[in-house]
Amino acid sequence: MDSSWLVEEKPWLTIWYRTRQTIRSILDDPFPSRIAWFFIPLFGISLTLDQISFSEYGDWYTLPYLLLISIPIGVVAGFGVWSLYSWIFWGAGRLLGGEAEWKEMHRALAWAVLPYVVKLFLWYTQALAFGEETFTLYTPTIDNSVPLLLLYFLFFFLDVLLTIWFYGILIKTVAEVHDFSAWKGAAVVFLSLAILWLVLKYIVGFVYMPL
Repeated sequence: MDSSWLVEEKPWLTIWYRTRQTIRSILDDPFPSRIAWFFIPLFGISLTLDQISFSEYGDWYTLPYLLLISIPIGVVAGFGVWSLYSWIFWGAGRLLGGEAEWKEMHRALAWAVLPYVVKLFLWYTQALAFGEETFTLYTPTIDNSVPLLLLYFLFFFLDVLLTIWFYGILIKTVAEVHDFSAWKGAAVVFLSLAILWLVLKYIVGFVYMPL
């Protein structure tokens, strides 16, 4: 099968392993698919559930409430973070000699969030498996059940894997849009996120995890 055909017809698949070729195809397409718009709110909900887990809000609120409230917050957060990332990666890259237009970065990043869309399904599966202990600090039921404990570590492994894959796709996406090497793309991403984290923590007073 011609790989270029696959990139053009199934970018949601090839972005996982042919990231730069897929992003270039998306940017060169005069009639780009609008399916990526649906990724953004799902990305935001997934990101919100990550924040809920990090902050252990399950100790104060019930699981149904957290899952419900994460939807409107996540939709807003998804579009907000997507736009913010587009601006900072575009601006930082331009300072380093990048060639991207803001609209190109904006369009490309909509596809780069796909690993977080998959992570959302992991969160809902964990909620079904672990119930109220999904977002709590103490997990006595999980700790005293070997099957649940094994399942917990499986979910943890998949979560780490998808997070690493997300950053790999993000770096290659930024690099391709700016016509950078992968190393220069990594510098843009991590330096930008480090500055964002410091601003949020020490000026706004909000710890944003994960980045």
